Amino acid sequence: MKQYEIDCFEVVESYDRDVTSIAYVSNKKLADLLVDNSPYRTVSPYKKCIIVFDTIEEFNENSKENLRKSGLAKLSPAERQALGLN
Repeated sequence: MKQYEIDCFEVVESYDRDVTSIAYVSNKKLADLLVDNSPYRTVSPYKKCIIVFDTIEEFNENSKENLRKSGLAKLSPAERQALGLN
């Protein structure tokens, strides 16, 4: 399994309720240049984690249910109680 974290900026263009992603760019300066070309464009920081699985076992182990079980198993009884899980 490989994980890739992407930190970039997303430039979107919007008219009324229609929002279209124009580009993902690596730096704020380039994002601002794209926004300066149109009054309908905005920029915001964008962070995305992409997980690439090599086997079906990795996929199954990474299910929300299995991740939840794994996370809960690491909590102490006091932590479970503080979170309202008892």
